[in-house]
Amino acid sequence: MEPRASRLKTYLWILMILWTGVVLGLFLSDSRHLAHTVKDLAIAEARAYLNKDQASRLWAASHGGVYVPISEKTQPNPFLNHLPERDIRTPSGKALTLMNPAYMIRQIMEQYAELHGVRGRITGLKHFSEATAPDDWEKFALMTFKGGDEEQLEFSEIEGAPFLRVMRSLATEPDCLKCHAHQGYQVGDVRGGVSVSVPMASYLSYAAQDMKVHGFSYALLWLAGLGGAIWAERKLARSMQARDRAEEQLRLSQKNYMAVVANSLTGIYINQDKIVRFANARFAEIHGYAPNEIVGVNVLDLVHPEDRNFVEELGERRLKGENVVNEYEIRCITRDGKTIWVQRRNTLIEYDGAPAILGNAIDITRQKEVEETLRASEEQLKKLSARLLRQQEIEKRDIARGMHEDIAQCLSAIKLRVEYVLDELGDEGPDSRMDALRPIVSDVQQSVRSIRRMTQNLRPLLLDNMGVGSAVSWICRETAKARSGLRIEQHIGVEESRIPDDLKIVVFRTIEDVLKSVSRYGKTGLVEIVLQVVEDLIVLTIKAPITCELQDLSIPAGIPFDYLDIQKLKGRVESCGGAFKFEGLSESVKTLVACWPLAHDRH
Repeated sequence: MEPRASRLKTYLWILMILWTGVVLGLFLSDSRHLAHTVKDLAIAEARAYLNKDQASRLWAASHGGVYVPISEKTQPNPFLNHLPERDIRTPSGKALTLMNPAYMIRQIMEQYAELHGVRGRITGLKHFSEATAPDDWEKFALMTFKGGDEEQLEFSEIEGAPFLRVMRSLATEPDCLKCHAHQGYQVGDVRGGVSVSVPMASYLSYAAQDMKVHGFSYALLWLAGLGGAIWAERKLARSMQARDRAEEQLRLSQKNYMAVVANSLTGIYINQDKIVRFANARFAEIHGYAPNEIVGVNVLDLVHPEDRNFVEELGERRLKGENVVNEYEIRCITRDGKTIWVQRRNTLIEYDGAPAILGNAIDITRQKEVEETLRASEEQLKKLSARLLRQQEIEKRDIARGMHEDIAQCLSAIKLRVEYVLDELGDEGPDSRMDALRPIVSDVQQSVRSIRRMTQNLRPLLLDNMGVGSAVSWICRETAKARSGLRIEQHIGVEESRIPDDLKIVVFRTIEDVLKSVSRYGKTGLVEIVLQVVEDLIVLTIKAPITCELQDLSIPAGIPFDYLDIQKLKGRVESCGGAFKFEGLSESVKTLVACWPLAHDRH
């Protein structure tokens, strides 16, 4: 066997030869790419000139040509003698002649040649002067246009200089018939072609300069590669001597890694064929096992029976390579039968040449207990809030009845007595006494109206006396009066007897709060209120012209209610066992939906 150093030198020579071939191949490929790029740029320039010529020609043709002053350079076109208005004069007496599109493009091309060195021509197989007669290449291109081609290009020399020649067919458009119909042309006929010749000298000069730069770069790359290969050979020779030391360090690192895994605060395990193949001390501790006892245990035996199907299906899908969740929470069973909550994060690995699942586990039992306590507290708070709302309504009802039955009736009695006194005095009473008593009647009457309005705001007695339908009709009429341009339609499709007494005020207050907010913040339009029975539910639906952004259906954000009003609405609806949500029909119309079961616990 050859010494290791000799083999390295042989490999170095082979690598240098391969590297030289690679760099040379890259240089040749780059040269071809640069040549193609230069040609593409020249073609793009030529087509840009043709497109500009075509746009100018079509513009002039669409206007029937353009009138220009007659000059030594621009004489009347003898081919337009058949046009009665070829030559005209301006009101000031200036002579103008009609310039057809082809004549205009020919003059533009002459300016191209003077300014940019780009030559242009308009020619055809049927020509009327030697100036427009095609050369051999143009004849060939024009013949291909007869066959259906639309463009021809060629890289050639003109007067000893390199040029790109591009010719495009010139078809007869409807606007062209003004000047060419008498020549026998019809729409769609190929009258000739428009060509440009772009000088290639600047492109070729650029390519030559660029190739010099590229060649120098590749030479540096080749030298750098050779230097790198020589350096790598020497480096490799030294690394071979240190390889054994590196392998020893690797074994030591693996040992340290295993120590870190074994003492991690996160449970780490490997599940293969539904058996725990590896587990660190923390994983064993979470499940109540000793480290040497948990290896070999069926992983499903560690999971709560109600969660085993989920874990088993998730593991099978993961092993099949399906896209499944990596992190999830499940209930587990410790060795002594205690139920705990565990958060797992799993990933697919290869272990001993076979697929396996690497998992991390964290005991979150305490966190779950805290969350459950918080949920219970929130539920209790919700019940207390609902009870408070019901108590407030009871107090409002009692106050309203007291004001209506006591104060309002007393004032009405005073009004009647004063009116009686006025009637008794008649016209014979002293004027001073009559004048003093008459304002009292008006004041008492105004006070009675104010008290009745206050009682309606506190608790509409109409609701208790006549029911939900009458109370809703009243609040709809009052809102429509207060907000011009607002139409309210209502449909009460529930028998009064099917609505529990404590639910009636909830339905009324919900409608009242929404109508107040629409009247204050909403736009004019239609409000639809529907109260009906759907299956086993009493459903209240309110569609209102409200502009807002809904971020979720349970607690909408951006609704023109104060956030506490939303919570108040939710609390009121849920106080009778109902459910509540907002949803958007459009940007300007939103819907409130509240529903209650017909048979429910309202306490």
